[in-house]
Amino acid sequence: MLLALVLAAALPGLGQATNHSEPGLPEHTGGFFAAFAPSYDYSAFKPWHLKATYQLYDDAGKPTEQGTYEFWRVSPQVHRSSWTRKSATYTDWHTADGKVAHQATGEALNFFEYKLEAALLTPLTIAGKLDPAKFRMDDNAVTQAGSLVACFKTVPVAPKQDPVQTSSWGLFPTYCFNTQKQLLLGVYSFGTQVVKFSDFTQIQDKNLARLVSFREGTRNILTAKVDATDELSPSDAALVPPPGSRPEKIDKVPIGADMAENLLVKKVTPVYPQDAKDAHIQGKVVLQAIIGIGGKVRDLQLLSAPRASMASSAFWAVSQWEYRPYRLNGKPVEVETTVTVMYSLGQ
Repeated sequence: MLLALVLAAALPGLGQATNHSEPGLPEHTGGFFAAFAPSYDYSAFKPWHLKATYQLYDDAGKPTEQGTYEFWRVSPQVHRSSWTRKSATYTDWHTADGKVAHQATGEALNFFEYKLEAALLTPLTIAGKLDPAKFRMDDNAVTQAGSLVACFKTVPVAPKQDPVQTSSWGLFPTYCFNTQKQLLLGVYSFGTQVVKFSDFTQIQDKNLARLVSFREGTRNILTAKVDATDELSPSDAALVPPPGSRPEKIDKVPIGADMAENLLVKKVTPVYPQDAKDAHIQGKVVLQAIIGIGGKVRDLQLLSAPRASMASSAFWAVSQWEYRPYRLNGKPVEVETTVTVMYSLGQ
């Protein structure tokens, strides 16, 4: 119910959604993605630089720290990302030889600061790179609101023993578009999490949202505004790692859930949702997690859940977990793993 209200507020007219296709629109979700994804493909851009300011909020939705995010890109191999705020700085340099250098001060970035980069630069990449053996685009989720909005969702191909509420909007990533202008208006996931896009502009003939907001229901988590985009010289000094840094060529490493659990140093206990308790529903929520070199959770994808509220509860807890960095040959590396959160009425 909460998600339906948020959708209606974020996308006017969505409350009248139907399952009838509009003339001229693709009839399958794969067709939607194929039609709209080119408008968000920045891979062929001439060298460019983006600067955005963002506002963080506390658990009550009150503003806390402000920060700046910047991105410099010459090619898919050569680019830089930087986050700067009073309590933390973090920078990645990707160099032409396929190596990555890192520099950080202060506290670690939080989950949504990392997600801001993806929201600004690759809002459709996750849907485009889903492993078809693990995920599918749900054709039954295509919905319309008048002639303006179409939504579709991605659903994991879960084992039969892991029941999943595939009918719930926003439990798995649900993408909503303005079908007339081919604009991505919002992405909904984990039952209550909303990423809303607005104030669109054209950059090198591609769509770019200048305003991005992350919300839990109607509560702000992070809001961001793109302040500038400009051309970049391939020889710009910002693209060069600082003296003394040693870029490493190490890919993301998959590790088992047991190994990841052994690295856990901060565990926030999920709250058992009252609606699940009242319905006597128990079971497990399984998440796919990416853990950064600093031990913070950088990304979470839902694999299975017995109820939407349980998925949301697990997400909010696990997104705050912290790990000891996983080291390969003595160097901290980014890892991919699965996290299982159990809900049992007897505990």
